[in-house]
Amino acid sequence: MNRGSQLLKSAKGAARTYRPSQEPAAAHSVLREILKSAKGAARTSRRIRNGFAPHSVLREFLRSAKGAAGTSRRTRNGFAPHSVLREVLKRLDQVAHALVRASAPATSLTARLALGALLASLVLLPSRPALAAATPTPEAILDRFVEVTGGKAAYQKRKSEVVHGTIEFAALGLKGTVVEYFEEPGKFYMAMNLAGIGKIESGLTDGVAWENSLLQGARVKTGEEKAQAVREAALNIFEHWREAYPKAESAGEEMVDGEPCYKVILTPDQSKPETMFFEKKSGLLRKTTVVAASPLGDVTAESISTEYRRFEDILAPSKVTERVAGQEFTITIESMQSNQEIPPEKFALPDEVKALLEKQQDSPAKQKN
Repeated sequence: MNRGSQLLKSAKGAARTYRPSQEPAAAHSVLREILKSAKGAARTSRRIRNGFAPHSVLREFLRSAKGAAGTSRRTRNGFAPHSVLREVLKRLDQVAHALVRASAPATSLTARLALGALLASLVLLPSRPALAAATPTPEAILDRFVEVTGGKAAYQKRKSEVVHGTIEFAALGLKGTVVEYFEEPGKFYMAMNLAGIGKIESGLTDGVAWENSLLQGARVKTGEEKAQAVREAALNIFEHWREAYPKAESAGEEMVDGEPCYKVILTPDQSKPETMFFEKKSGLLRKTTVVAASPLGDVTAESISTEYRRFEDILAPSKVTERVAGQEFTITIESMQSNQEIPPEKFALPDEVKALLEKQQDSPAKQKN
């Protein structure tokens, strides 16, 4: 009984000495050490002439428990042996009494059977999902994305950018071109030309978020839709993501097109949460889902980023597939040039938008009169 108690105390003490460090470990490695020592002890016991000597078994288990704690000290990702040892200790506590009582020659067979039952229970201990590496914090995931795509210094030196590409609605047979102009702080202009539809423009100028097209005419964005346009116009939003998204949460892992990804939920001011999926292996952004505000109400939009390539100092997707309101289109980036001289007139409000703003300003004055 005293030897069984000593084993329990020593094994618990060994577990408390655990400190995480470098290599990931699974429950199997700990159990394997215990099983090897237990089998060795069983072989030792068979060489004892006058029956079964339980103290040799207990001594081997004590060494094994200490070895398991030592192994766990070499792990990195927060693996604690307590859960495995706790199961072992429970079963040791049940069998230790039988081992001690089995010291008489007449009961050596009983002792061996008890040891066999213990070994079988150890082998059948389930591997624990909890031993897997914990999901990184959202800060670690997003900061890693900044680093793998170029680093803070590369983002900080970008003051303007000009992007050229093509756009295709494959199901509708529509193709066109797209060009975007960014300039810090807070200037943006996009022009899309689709065959058979014409030109669609949008931008952010002096705090005014707007859109203009032949089909729908001029429109000024307000409220949540404007807040979303301001974020989209930010050239280096990931470099200062903490300001853009005051709340960030890790939401576990999820597969995206067969690729395991970390799921992060980012909540901006004045807008609904955005969910981003970052590849575990590369750290790159693979998918984004948002609930976008529109004149027709909230619309769920999904963006898949693939075929990353380096554009000057920044690694960026050269292919983006968008799925919005049942429609799918693909944007292929052909060029992305940083710190280009952009003529100020590129960001000027179109005449149609100016006229709409003047009309909106005149309307309250007329109501007062």
